[in-house]
Amino acid sequence: MSAYDWYAIRIRPVHGLEFTVQHALNQREHPAMVPFEEKWVKHKRLRKPRKFALIPCYVFGQFCSYRDFWLSKEAINQRAIDIGKHPPIVGLVGMGPKPAVLSPRDVSMLQARSLPGISEIALGKALRAGGKAMIVDRTHPFVDHTVTIDSITRSRCMVLIEILDGMRVVEIDASKLEAA
Repeated sequence: MSAYDWYAIRIRPVHGLEFTVQHALNQREHPAMVPFEEKWVKHKRLRKPRKFALIPCYVFGQFCSYRDFWLSKEAINQRAIDIGKHPPIVGLVGMGPKPAVLSPRDVSMLQARSLPGISEIALGKALRAGGKAMIVDRTHPFVDHTVTIDSITRSRCMVLIEILDGMRVVEIDASKLEAA
């Protein structure tokens, strides 16, 4: 392992455990990410946005050495055992004893997929499917990007945004739309 490379970490197959392991690694000061998509799910009478991992059972983390990963893995797994849970981290992905290092291209693609959803867009003249809009949320990394409206209802608007080599559909609260 060379200095500060990104690796794929395999974890137990439990829904939502990816985000828990990501949080635990971040607390131990290791950069970690989980590529996700945000979907609106019905919870009781409300619809709420919820994160779903795009690659279940995997978290991507940056470590300076195998020993650095091993110490973090043991600490996180021991903490889980102490509170009566199963150890979440299985190990690093690789061929045999040698872990596979992610390329910079793969890391940038995964980071783009790990970005939060769009919350506000500015609409052009027409508010209809196929129309163009612009993201105006200053906290979002894709601010000032043009998107295509896929479908729209009174409360929700689905938009298409181009990320790297593909299109991603994102749902936006129509009350947060702002005319350009």
